[in-house]
Amino acid sequence: MKTNDYYETLGVPRNADAEQIKKAYREKAFRYHPDRNPGDLHAEEEFKKISEAYTVLGDSEKRRMYDMNPNGYAPRQDGGFDPFAGYGTSRGFEESPFGNYTWSWSGPFGTSGQPEFTRKDALEMLLKNAMTALIGVFLFRVSLFFGILGLIICTTMIARGVINSLRAIKMLFTLKE
Repeated sequence: MKTNDYYETLGVPRNADAEQIKKAYREKAFRYHPDRNPGDLHAEEEFKKISEAYTVLGDSEKRRMYDMNPNGYAPRQDGGFDPFAGYGTSRGFEESPFGNYTWSWSGPFGTSGQPEFTRKDALEMLLKNAMTALIGVFLFRVSLFFGILGLIICTTMIARGVINSLRAIKMLFTLKE
């Protein structure tokens, strides 16, 4: 269920480099810009299509995902890319011929397998995981009452809390907003 081919929309070949795509976008955007064509609904629709195509093909990651998706491309409502458009199944799952579900190659999170986070999300993640590690440390003192299972649970809590806290700190430094 392919909505339209972005390469055809911009009039560039599939092996076009970033400079060719940018040049084609500028030419078509100049031709169909609403300020140059006031009141022309066709020009306005063409401009929207051209802008959408450049949004995908102008970004190397989105272009890679667009090229990899054999069943088409559909933008999500939040403006992201949905690699599962056209599969006709739930996000993150592909239907097998036997009727059961298996995980797809890119997982349930969309574009690159990574959900998109804000600084607030990363800070919340840091606090939750730091608390998990601290609770694991405090419970470690009484874990001997529960035997080996108590030790395993406490060390797992500590390890996961520390590792995920470090990931949250890394995200805080890499996020732009």
